[in-house]
Amino acid sequence: QGRLMCRSMTAPSLSQNLLGVSARQEIVVYLPPSYGATNRRFPVLYFLPNFKCDLWRYTGANFQGFRFKESLERQIKAGAAREMIIVAPNTVHFLGGSWYRNSPLTGNWEDFVTRDLVQYVDAQFRTIPSAESRGLAGHGVGGLGALELALKHPDLFGSVYAMSPAIFDENGVGNLRTLKDQAARAWQANLEKWKTMDDGARRRSFRDYIQTRLNSPSSAVFLEGLFVSYAAAVAPDPSLPYPHIRLPLPNERAADPQLALLFENGMGGWKEKLQKYLAAGRPLRAITIEYGRNDEYEWIRRGADYVSGLMHSLSIPSELAVHDGGHESALGRRLETAMLPAISNSLRHD
Repeated sequence: QGRLMCRSMTAPSLSQNLLGVSARQEIVVYLPPSYGATNRRFPVLYFLPNFKCDLWRYTGANFQGFRFKESLERQIKAGAAREMIIVAPNTVHFLGGSWYRNSPLTGNWEDFVTRDLVQYVDAQFRTIPSAESRGLAGHGVGGLGALELALKHPDLFGSVYAMSPAIFDENGVGNLRTLKDQAARAWQANLEKWKTMDDGARRRSFRDYIQTRLNSPSSAVFLEGLFVSYAAAVAPDPSLPYPHIRLPLPNERAADPQLALLFENGMGGWKEKLQKYLAAGRPLRAITIEYGRNDEYEWIRRGADYVSGLMHSLSIPSELAVHDGGHESALGRRLETAMLPAISNSLRHD
């Protein structure tokens, strides 16, 4: 049998961030059955968790019984998958998640994955240290991160499997107009309140504000907190008072085109992203975008169809896979029977 372990690692890329996110992070590592019995080197799957999704959910059967270790070993035994190392980093903090972006507010999470994490894993374990033997996968915001990082760093990763990725179609933030307006109104009210507070009180009030929303049973209130977290990743502004976040306010007479572009490109801007990928001249071995046909977030379904269509129009080899179920209702089966075999068979093995 394989081995599942938890490691704590120092992440230099996350140091000195303005909101106090720890530069010490936990990672889960799975080593396949042959790792302890041979001197072979193995390819690595880096799995990026969804927004506000703790690592135990992927190791403790939270998604219809899915566990990295047992699920992969079932697929290996069935002959559907090959042995590989799996690494899943913690990316959850008090703002819900990193969005896998570099931000002075929460730390440089793109650099954490592509630099700190890859270097740590290659130094600590018997990996095959080449792009052809590294794969990226993720779900939701993790699917967005996996797709963006793989396209941006084909020198590091050779394959990507983006599950229900949080990506926009050509309508961009317009898909979330109601959410954006709701979040902006609440944000403006809190900015007025925070102006009267000293620094310590402002920090406590902001943390209470974001935690109340991210832990709300109301999906509308939760999404309000998610939008503020997104703003911290895509529109940080250290020149503003704490919490240094730019968010379009409802009383602004004229839209700020630069700010609008930041919000569009966080989950959108795919024409430019794909053109840059093509210009790099290093094609990935495999690209898969997938979603559940009953995903509750219609904009995710539209975004996946749109980006898949763009890839087809640009002659970028890729696959669009549509599965039964919603955003999470069949996620365990999709992870085990689709994602794990696809990634393991797309990577180069010794």
